[in-house]
Amino acid sequence: MDIERAMRRPFTNVHQFFIGGLVQLVPILNFVNLGYALRNSGINGKVKDRLENYDMGEDFKQGFYSWVIGLVYGIPVMVAVIVGIIVITAMVMNGADPGVLLLGVPPLILLGILMFFYIILIAIMMPAAKLYYYRRQELGEAFRFKDIARRVFTRDYMLAFLLVLAVSIGFGLVLMPLYVLVSIPYVQYLFMVPYWYATALAGYASLMISFTLYGEVLSKK
Repeated sequence: MDIERAMRRPFTNVHQFFIGGLVQLVPILNFVNLGYALRNSGINGKVKDRLENYDMGEDFKQGFYSWVIGLVYGIPVMVAVIVGIIVITAMVMNGADPGVLLLGVPPLILLGILMFFYIILIAIMMPAAKLYYYRRQELGEAFRFKDIARRVFTRDYMLAFLLVLAVSIGFGLVLMPLYVLVSIPYVQYLFMVPYWYATALAGYASLMISFTLYGEVLSKK
């Protein structure tokens, strides 16, 4: 795994880097960055040293399909949240009766534990699912759970996952001083825009680094 190349990747096209930060700031339009990251991931074995410029229409389309994949993977979490709200509402309406608590609390705890592990699972599998889709341009490819699981639970992929996690934490630490400044009354107005833009740049860079790493791992036979 070429970690150094992945870390340099977002900065190989400086002009694109700063535009990418602006695009990342805009809801819905930022689907473009996700599609762009997929296109430059090298999942099809075609990796250029320098990032290409946007193909806005195509990148938006691929980013939107990728978002749909994430939405489908997130359905169990949404269902769990709805069930939790219903159970808690029923408990409140019954005045926290001991019988209701006995019936309602243990399932809620179990549901919370299951969702905790499910969220970790989809955090690991989601990038692979999106790259599986992009490789053949078929949404069904993103839901080949057995094949995806076989590829993600490997040493190289899990190393890539841990590296991406470390990069995210690193960007968070770098942005911490700005976060502190925007938390100070009155001073915050001077630094709000730089904070937003720096956060967007970090998001763009994280996308490029992560999909470069995952693409390299998954492109191997």
